Amino acid sequence: MSVALEPDLDERVRESADRSGKTLSEWFAEAAKAKLLVELGQEAELQRKMRGLDAYLDEYESEHGAFTEDELAAASRKLGLPWPPEDGWTPKNAPKGESA
Repeated sequence: MSVALEPDLDERVRESADRSGKTLSEWFAEAAKAKLLVELGQEAELQRKMRGLDAYLDEYESEHGAFTEDELAAASRKLGLPWPPEDGWTPKNAPKGESA
């Protein structure tokens, strides 16, 4: 693997690796792992929020009835999404618990 860095960043990375007593490979591996852990945490938080939204929408629909095609189309427009979705997914044909 080869990594190209701006000169200032290259120097700062090398200094950080030296201070921590790590090789550049060790430093980059540690940095990559930390970045992936952050991304995994963000994905987990998004999934938690989507489950909460699913529960809220299920409760709303149980009290007020299913969303109409017009309501779904209007919501899609507000979100900048195509309606019907280009891949054919709709809330009405999705398995329970599946989100967009």
